[in-house]
Amino acid sequence: MVGAIILAAGRGSRMKEATEFKPKCLIELNGKPLLQYQIDALLQAGVEEIGIVSGYKREELMPFIKHFNLREFYNEAFLDSNMVYSLMCARDWLYQKEFVISYSDIFYQPQGIIDLCRSDHDISLLYDIHWKKLWQKRFKDPLSDAETFKFNQEQMLLEIGKRTQSFEDIQGQFMGLIKCNKKGFENLCEILENRDFRHLDSTGLLNLYITLGYSVHCVPYDDVWGECDNQDDVKLYEQIYFNNIETIQNIKTS
Repeated sequence: MVGAIILAAGRGSRMKEATEFKPKCLIELNGKPLLQYQIDALLQAGVEEIGIVSGYKREELMPFIKHFNLREFYNEAFLDSNMVYSLMCARDWLYQKEFVISYSDIFYQPQGIIDLCRSDHDISLLYDIHWKKLWQKRFKDPLSDAETFKFNQEQMLLEIGKRTQSFEDIQGQFMGLIKCNKKGFENLCEILENRDFRHLDSTGLLNLYITLGYSVHCVPYDDVWGECDNQDDVKLYEQIYFNNIETIQNIKTS
């Protein structure tokens, strides 16, 4: 049985006043909260059980938690912690599962989750092969935000999450979606056992993981998706994707 955990503890300060009264995952895109897009995609992909790590304005998530019977884990340190700390809030629940980790400020198609779950590696991640076209729409200088992402001929990760001034260092864009099996998660937990990971982000953990000799499989994605980092992102996606995401599978960013 494949499960999923949505990391939704943060406010998303770059959304400014848009998240004054709600967490970032409830920002709406074409009238629909990002969290709803994520839940729909996961369920349509066959995920059978979904958990969520709450934090900022957790009470606003309760209608979703109750309606979809989500398993909630509260990150009480949400003001002073990062993604990995949130993930570990659900550690005991995740330990016996094969599961997908999803950021909560993204939207994506079910097929991406299906492809990710087909990978039989201990840890796999999803990456956008057409990232540059989207980043050119989001940023005047795409390299001002982009980070390294390199893999070998076997699609195994070599480097991720470092600053770069060269497009040659970027073979794709990590989408904030990771799949772990039981062994992969055990490896992650062992790595973190004697480390202070309160401020460790996901790409930092992945880099640490491969530096210690473990492997991460990179799964390509070429469909509709987006990361909503600020209000300009929301406006851009509403221009590009002028209907709910489910209805525009064939619309690309080019």
